Amino acid sequence: MKTIKTSFLLVLCVLFIHACKKADQWQENLLDSKHSQTLYSISYGSDNRNQMDIALPKNRTTNTPVVVLIHGGAWVMGDKSYFATDIQKFADAGIACATINYRFASDKKGLHNAEIVADIRMAVDFISSKSDAWHVSPDRFGIAGHSAGGHSAMMTAYAKNEDGKIKACASWAGPIDMIDADQLKITGSEELFKLYVGHPLNS
Repeated sequence: MKTIKTSFLLVLCVLFIHACKKADQWQENLLDSKHSQTLYSISYGSDNRNQMDIALPKNRTTNTPVVVLIHGGAWVMGDKSYFATDIQKFADAGIACATINYRFASDKKGLHNAEIVADIRMAVDFISSKSDAWHVSPDRFGIAGHSAGGHSAMMTAYAKNEDGKIKACASWAGPIDMIDADQLKITGSEELFKLYVGHPLNS
């Protein structure tokens, strides 16, 4: 009985992934670079948290810059919908703009700062790979985030930008010094920082 349930769940997962890919393709097939359009819940990786919404401006070309926005939530909560209205404002200004979900920090799953930064960089590379299909630049990126998202934006821009695709970075209230005494006085901050970093704050 357990084997049947496991097999059934696997089949459901495969069907769900297939349906998601078809939905992504369906949205992409409707694109017209002369018009402003928004793609929703596009998968940029294999985890169910690896999703983005992206607003594409009208009259875009493969020279149109892209901004990626990263939500806050102490690296353990939050959602891409936080920037839902902001991505439209960027598109109205002629800039493609994505808001992304990323995997949350978890000791149990072994997910820490490296994995969160990897997700953000993966989103950048995914959009870059869609340059021709979406009519956006493959290498003119800005990334920005709020709170924990701001810190992760800086980490990505400064530590995962060997190819120089990321040209600009902004952080709104993102923590910088995780061993700052005043910051560690904030209730729960040390535990969150340890979870994010993946080891005790001893350096």
